Amino acid sequence: MSRSTDVAPGAHRADRGTPDPADDVLPGSGGRPNLSGDLDAILVSPPDFRRRSLGYDRLQVDNYVAWVEAELQSSRRETEDVLERYGRCSAELALARQQLAHSAAGQEMVHLTERIGAMLQLAADEAAEVTATARAEAERLQAEAEADRARAAEALERIGAERARLAAEAAQERARLDAEAAERRDRLDREAAERRDREAREAAERIAQQDEAARAEREAVTAAADEHLARVRDAVAELEGRQEAVRASLARMADRLDDALAELTTTLPAAGLRLEPPHRAAS
Repeated sequence: MSRSTDVAPGAHRADRGTPDPADDVLPGSGGRPNLSGDLDAILVSPPDFRRRSLGYDRLQVDNYVAWVEAELQSSRRETEDVLERYGRCSAELALARQQLAHSAAGQEMVHLTERIGAMLQLAADEAAEVTATARAEAERLQAEAEADRARAAEALERIGAERARLAAEAAQERARLDAEAAERRDRLDREAAERRDREAREAAERIAQQDEAARAEREAVTAAADEHLARVRDAVAELEGRQEAVRASLARMADRLDDALAELTTTLPAAGLRLEPPHRAAS
């Protein structure tokens, strides 16, 4: 009924003879377990397993169970060996009694053999008692090993449940973080889009303001140019009017001069004078 190859040191000793002093080390104390067959000294104290975060060390429990199973097998072998020796001794004793009963000197040895038989019977009784005690101790040890195994299985089950719970919590936390990251990305995208729209509106407003300013400036320049042109035209018209008035005045003056010359021309010959009329410049 071997469960694991990682058993406690010295768990499979072939020599079951003289006890080794190191065999008296208690289980769980870090030394070699007692393998001499005296099961009364095997579990003086309960096993001391190293604890982990959620139970015992599984490897140490498996090693301890394997060592207990090896001890049970060793105890069974020793019990069978004692019973076999007892059977051989009983058979040899019966044969010796028969031989002594048929000899003359054997009658004197009957009482001695009876005492020896009583001693052997007492030894057999003691061996049977030791065997029964060993069997009871082995059964108790096996029950404790099964209980330890059950506790280890329960601890492993708790560890599995705790691991599943932690995995579920980790999955929930990961989902929550992913959701927060997605929400953060969406918020940043919305903020970036709003910022782009706002900047676009502001740029459009600036362009519109610049266009309006340019249009107003063009209109102002055009109005100023039109006003200046009107003033120039008015000035030109005024100059033309003045020029025309000057021409009319010159024409009147020329006409008066012509009339005066004509009159002189008429009056001077009568006085014996001749006057050449001046040539009129072309107007």
